[in-house]
Amino acid sequence: WYQRRVHGDLSKALALKHGFSDDVTCHLVCSAFASFCATMAMQPFDLIASRMMNQPLDKTLYKSPIDCARNVIKHEGWLALYKGGLSNYSRMLPQYTLTFVIFEQLKKLNFKFQQRKVGAGII
Repeated sequence: WYQRRVHGDLSKALALKHGFSDDVTCHLVCSAFASFCATMAMQPFDLIASRMMNQPLDKTLYKSPIDCARNVIKHEGWLALYKGGLSNYSRMLPQYTLTFVIFEQLKKLNFKFQQRKVGAGII
């Protein structure tokens, strides 16, 4: 849900403060930024989950997810929590771009349809 919030807030800010029109270009920019925010927020959790799932069965490297995060930060630095972030972003970018652009276009179509119904006296 936070991706939708980032996308919506950014598209409003771009329209109001920077004169962007409510078109596909605006939604492409906003969805790319929403994808970036989602990647930055979720990548540490994805990395920790991957490390926990891929540790050997005969030798436990991490006792818990918190222990895993501590070890990663201690031995590799805090930026190591973002290893694989680019590939994760390249996965999320097309997903959010298609989702938000299609969603916004469907909203416009629905609005036009509702206006026609009101104008024709159907509603």
